Amino acid sequence: MALLLGFATLCVLALLTYWLLFVGELTYFGPRAVRLLYHFGAPHYDAVRHALAAHDDAVLKPLLLSFVVRYPVPSVLDVATGTGRVPLLLAATPIFTGHVVGLDLTPAMLARAQARQQEREVSSVSWIVGRAEQLRWPDESFDLVTCLEALEFFRATAACPGRDGACLAARRYLYCQQIPRSLGAALARAGV
Repeated sequence: MALLLGFATLCVLALLTYWLLFVGELTYFGPRAVRLLYHFGAPHYDAVRHALAAHDDAVLKPLLLSFVVRYPVPSVLDVATGTGRVPLLLAATPIFTGHVVGLDLTPAMLARAQARQQEREVSSVSWIVGRAEQLRWPDESFDLVTCLEALEFFRATAACPGRDGACLAARRYLYCQQIPRSLGAALARAGV
């Protein structure tokens, strides 16, 4: 019986460790732990997240363009840009005439983003190491602020429009979190 209890405890600890490290991306350990995770994970990040980005041209790009099309030279800030998924998608679009700033906490992720930018020969993107909670731009400096699949890394005030933080830097906001397909389908049926 003790052996079974020990095995069950070990399994629970293994699942908890897996959840904290990979599913929770060290969020509960603070920004330093997250930066460390992404520092070592940067070379592998795009391969791991490939399935999530597979439909960006068909789904994410039209959504982004619908927000920026009304501005002749749109300025966009992508918070927690990682390896530059949103900035590079927008900047590589021929009808996009603006500039995108990719902001991330981890220099290694931005180095990967810069390498991807050079591979794609895109020039209308700049990269800045920084925290979303400590932006250096005045309010409404950007036409759009995006944050794709990263809201869990910020304190609540930095993630809410009209509060202190990233949201005040823009005229419009687009936050996308990954949601289960079943919930997405239910929301679509409900007209949400």
